[in-house]
Amino acid sequence: MPIVINGNGTVTGISAQASDIELTDSTKIMLGTGDDLQLYHDGSNSYIDEAGTGGLKINANNSLVIGKYGGAESMAVFDTDGAVTLYHDNSAKIATTATGIDVTGTVTADGGLIQTGSSGGTAHSTADDFVVEGSGHTGITILGGNSESSRLHFGDSGSNEAGLVIYNHSTDLLELGTAGTPRVQLDSSGNLKVTTGNLVIGTAGKGIDFSAATDLAGMTSELLDDYEEGTWTPNEGAGLTVVGTFTSSGYYTKIGRLVHIEGRVGGTTSVAMSTTDQDISSNNPFTPTGSLRASGLAINQTIGASAGLSVIPGTGRLITAETMAATTNIYFSATYSI
Repeated sequence: MPIVINGNGTVTGISAQASDIELTDSTKIMLGTGDDLQLYHDGSNSYIDEAGTGGLKINANNSLVIGKYGGAESMAVFDTDGAVTLYHDNSAKIATTATGIDVTGTVTADGGLIQTGSSGGTAHSTADDFVVEGSGHTGITILGGNSESSRLHFGDSGSNEAGLVIYNHSTDLLELGTAGTPRVQLDSSGNLKVTTGNLVIGTAGKGIDFSAATDLAGMTSELLDDYEEGTWTPNEGAGLTVVGTFTSSGYYTKIGRLVHIEGRVGGTTSVAMSTTDQDISSNNPFTPTGSLRASGLAINQTIGASAGLSVIPGTGRLITAETMAATTNIYFSATYSI
């Protein structure tokens, strides 16, 4: 039969035949001179209290198991000289190893810091959810199969591949992408290819630098910093004789400092160059620089006769050295620097 202790009663001479010791709620078993260790039940929960100045130590020779009442499920298992394993619904999720921890399933965290040393720096407030820090070389490695790809995706509520970084191990090809599509490729030879879209230089005066090439002694620049093409309307030059209404059209291409123009001047009835060294047009799309004239060619549409054309530095003038007979249109082209 059990020994029942009510309240603060004192019992002596307990018989070995007693099968249980029963204490009412909130009645404590106190161990130690200062009642340091206390075991009790308060009517709702059970307690093991270390109320003294020391610690609470639980020792086991083989393994220590914390489990569900009845022993059917484990909550935590502490193996001697081995792993500490934590369970969720009797399924192992976290276990310590000789080199760290082993996690089964998904880790959900409010933030993450892997720190092997102090860098003296701080993470940006918009990029501090996961931080890798060290006092020396610091990095993250993604390992993949020889014939597979390694990927880094940026996603949102609309797409799980809004941004992409893809490395193809079989071809050694690195790709950057947006909106689910690769846009830029870097191959194993170092060649950069824009697969969709344009290469846009966003700052004036910047461009493609050819400084790795061998240069002549008089080199002043190796930067290709501009490309432009478009149309302009040549005006009526002083050397033209126009019958009817004057018409014109022009196209230009500008590569760096080099400008190439092609144009037409005409009259609804006819147009002619009646005098030499006079303007076909005087409003080039870009003003030539330097002290030397650039050359070009003017052609009579009707008879195909041609005349030399000069581009006058410091002005927009195009002049011919010869007269040209009446025709419907005079076509011209020239290349000059600015």
